[in-house]
Amino acid sequence: NLPAEIKELYGYNPEKAKNMLADAGYPNGFQTDYYCTTAPADTDFASLLKFQWEKLGVTLNIKAMDPVALADIKYPIPEPKYHGTTSGGGPVSNPLLFFDTQFKSKAGGNFSVWSDPVFDDMLSRANLSIDADERNRLVKDMALRILNAVTEIPLYSTVARMYYWPWVKNYYGEFTNTDDGTFGSLIQLMWIDE
Repeated sequence: NLPAEIKELYGYNPEKAKNMLADAGYPNGFQTDYYCTTAPADTDFASLLKFQWEKLGVTLNIKAMDPVALADIKYPIPEPKYHGTTSGGGPVSNPLLFFDTQFKSKAGGNFSVWSDPVFDDMLSRANLSIDADERNRLVKDMALRILNAVTEIPLYSTVARMYYWPWVKNYYGEFTNTDDGTFGSLIQLMWIDE
């Protein structure tokens, strides 16, 4: 269970959000750019965000671009080349890998450029720990720290689907066989039945 103060941060309350914007010096809201790819799913999602955020006084200027151009501005380390917001994902099945790639200082997926030495130390200790109870406690504490800092707004999780032709052999629908969340390591084990 989440602490009440974190539940309040992520609860749907448009009036409170408008008041928070006013308290932060934006009584009439503000504009920001939202960067996404030109893929229909991405532009549809951007349109949904634009519609929802307009209710709060936040105007999204959708900047749809090809995936290579988007990657070029999103992934320079330690700081992205864009000003605004974007969306992304990570390997959520392994919290330590997710934290390491998305929230650690100067991580490639840390688009908010959040840096917290206490979090980094906790992550280092969790990665080195062989005590499952200690690791689980640290993961929970790190998750609460991330949520409390509001480094990003978690929007949704999706289930990946894998489709393949029946002549692809030695493949059974898995997404990865390693802990890095990549598909590439599986390709070397497959073959085509000609």
